[in-house]
Amino acid sequence: MQMNPSRSRALDAAVAAEVRAEIARRKPDITLRDVAEQIGARRASLTAKVSGRIPFAPAELDAVAQVFGLTASTFVLRAEAACASTKAAS
Repeated sequence: MQMNPSRSRALDAAVAAEVRAEIARRKPDITLRDVAEQIGARRASLTAKVSGRIPFAPAELDAVAQVFGLTASTFVLRAEAACASTKAAS
């Protein structure tokens, strides 16, 4: 099976957007700084991932998801749905 780099980048960006949205939903109770502290990451590193500049590694996404009582799959499924709706709209 051949990989589609464009689709992968879109999914990475959508995952980052879903993490940003979850943090926004939980504010002021949970901030980016809180998430970084809870997963043992530097805030700058997490900021780069949440902004979409650097993709999340699966283990990092899982750690972030656990902070919210979710699974990494939740973020990926939401991101896939967002990508599908964007594709359908174009």
